[in-house]
Amino acid sequence: MRAKDFLCSVRGLQGAVRKDGNNVLILLNKWRLAMKMILSTIVGTLLLAGAATASEKCRVPMTDWQPREALQTKLEGEGWKVRSIRSEDGCYEAYALNAKGEKVEAYFDPKTFVAVDMKSED
Repeated sequence: MRAKDFLCSVRGLQGAVRKDGNNVLILLNKWRLAMKMILSTIVGTLLLAGAATASEKCRVPMTDWQPREALQTKLEGEGWKVRSIRSEDGCYEAYALNAKGEKVEAYFDPKTFVAVDMKSED
Protein backbone atom coordinates (compact mmCIF):
# COMPACT_ATOMS: atom_id res chain seq x y z
CA MET A 1 0.00 0.00 0.00
CA ARG A 2 1.13 3.51 -0.71
CA ALA A 3 0.81 6.53 1.61
CA LYS A 4 -1.83 8.07 -0.62
CA ASP A 5 -4.09 5.10 0.16
CA PHE A 6 -4.54 6.36 3.69
CA LEU A 7 -6.52 9.35 4.85
CA CYS A 8 -5.90 10.35 8.42
CA SER A 9 -7.77 13.00 10.30
CA VAL A 10 -6.16 15.59 12.55
CA ARG A 11 -7.69 13.88 15.55
CA GLY A 12 -5.22 11.04 15.20
CA LEU A 13 -7.12 7.83 15.79
CA GLN A 14 -10.07 8.43 13.51
CA GLY A 15 -8.89 7.41 10.11
CA ALA A 16 -10.28 6.05 6.93
CA VAL A 17 -8.52 3.72 4.55
CA ARG A 18 -9.36 3.61 0.86
CA LYS A 19 -8.44 -0.04 0.50
CA ASP A 20 -9.59 -2.49 3.16
CA GLY A 21 -10.86 0.40 5.29
CA ASN A 22 -13.42 -1.57 7.25
CA ASN A 23 -10.81 -3.81 8.92
CA VAL A 24 -8.69 -0.86 10.04
CA LEU A 25 -11.70 1.02 11.39
CA ILE A 26 -12.84 -2.06 13.29
CA LEU A 27 -9.36 -2.38 14.87
CA LEU A 28 -9.31 1.31 15.79
CA ASN A 29 -12.76 1.06 17.38
CA LYS A 30 -11.75 -2.05 19.35
CA TRP A 31 -8.58 -0.28 20.52
CA ARG A 32 -10.55 2.80 21.60
CA LEU A 33 -13.08 0.62 23.44
CA ALA A 34 -10.29 -1.29 25.20
CA MET A 35 -8.61 1.96 26.29
CA LYS A 36 -11.93 3.33 27.60
CA MET A 37 -12.53 0.13 29.56
CA ILE A 38 -9.03 0.19 31.06
CA LEU A 39 -9.33 3.85 31.99
CA SER A 40 -12.79 3.32 33.48
CA THR A 41 -11.52 0.39 35.53
CA ILE A 42 -8.57 2.40 36.86
CA VAL A 43 -10.74 5.40 37.75
CA GLY A 44 -13.38 3.20 39.38
CA THR A 45 -10.79 1.35 41.42
CA LEU A 46 -9.23 4.58 42.63
CA LEU A 47 -12.62 6.01 43.59
CA LEU A 48 -13.60 2.89 45.50
CA ALA A 49 -10.22 2.71 47.22
CA GLY A 50 -10.53 6.34 48.24
CA ALA A 51 -13.99 5.79 49.61
CA ALA A 52 -12.92 2.74 51.53
CA THR A 53 -10.00 4.47 53.19
CA ALA A 54 -11.99 7.60 53.93
CA SER A 55 -14.58 5.70 55.90
CA GLU A 56 -14.69 2.82 58.35
CA LYS A 57 -11.31 2.77 60.07
CA CYS A 58 -12.82 0.17 62.38
CA ARG A 59 -15.07 -2.65 61.25
CA VAL A 60 -16.83 -3.84 64.35
CA PRO A 61 -20.55 -4.66 64.55
CA MET A 62 -22.41 -2.34 66.93
CA THR A 63 -23.39 -5.33 69.06
CA ASP A 64 -19.69 -5.87 69.92
CA TRP A 65 -18.96 -2.27 70.96
CA GLN A 66 -18.00 -1.60 74.56
CA PRO A 67 -19.50 1.49 76.27
CA ARG A 68 -17.79 4.87 75.86
CA GLU A 69 -17.52 5.13 79.62
CA ALA A 70 -15.26 2.04 79.63
CA LEU A 71 -12.90 3.73 77.15
CA GLN A 72 -12.91 6.91 79.21
CA THR A 73 -12.09 4.94 82.37
CA LYS A 74 -9.24 3.14 80.57
CA LEU A 75 -7.75 6.38 79.21
CA GLU A 76 -8.04 8.20 82.54
CA GLY A 77 -6.33 5.23 84.18
CA GLU A 78 -3.42 5.78 81.76
CA GLY A 79 -3.18 9.45 82.80
CA TRP A 80 -5.24 11.00 80.00
CA LYS A 81 -7.62 13.91 80.55
CA VAL A 82 -10.57 13.17 78.27
CA ARG A 83 -12.49 16.13 76.84
CA SER A 84 -14.96 14.14 74.71
CA ILE A 85 -15.54 10.77 73.08
CA ARG A 86 -17.79 10.25 70.06
CA SER A 87 -18.36 7.76 67.25
CA GLU A 88 -16.55 8.52 63.99
CA ASP A 89 -15.72 6.27 60.99
CA GLY A 90 -16.83 3.19 62.88
CA CYS A 91 -14.44 3.96 65.76
CA TYR A 92 -14.47 5.86 69.00
CA GLU A 93 -12.86 9.26 68.51
CA ALA A 94 -11.42 10.78 71.67
CA TYR A 95 -10.33 14.38 72.12
CA ALA A 96 -8.02 14.50 75.11
CA LEU A 97 -4.73 15.44 76.68
CA ASN A 98 -2.55 12.35 76.73
CA ALA A 99 -0.27 11.35 79.62
CA LYS A 100 2.46 13.68 78.23
CA GLY A 101 0.05 16.62 78.26
CA GLU A 102 -0.24 16.75 74.45
CA LYS A 103 -3.58 17.60 72.88
CA VAL A 104 -4.60 14.59 70.76
CA GLU A 105 -7.38 13.35 68.54
CA ALA A 106 -7.27 9.56 68.81
CA TYR A 107 -9.31 6.80 67.20
CA PHE A 108 -9.91 3.55 69.07
CA ASP A 109 -11.35 0.20 68.05
CA PRO A 110 -14.68 0.08 69.92
CA LYS A 111 -14.32 -3.61 70.78
CA THR A 112 -10.69 -3.80 71.95
CA PHE A 113 -9.89 -0.11 72.66
CA VAL A 114 -6.69 -0.46 70.61
CA ALA A 115 -5.60 2.87 69.13
CA VAL A 116 -5.95 2.74 65.32
CA ASP A 117 -4.93 6.36 64.59
CA MET A 118 -3.72 9.33 66.59
CA LYS A 119 -3.14 12.96 65.62
CA SER A 120 -1.41 15.50 67.78
CA GLU A 121 -3.08 18.92 67.72
CA ASP A 122 -0.08 20.85 69.08
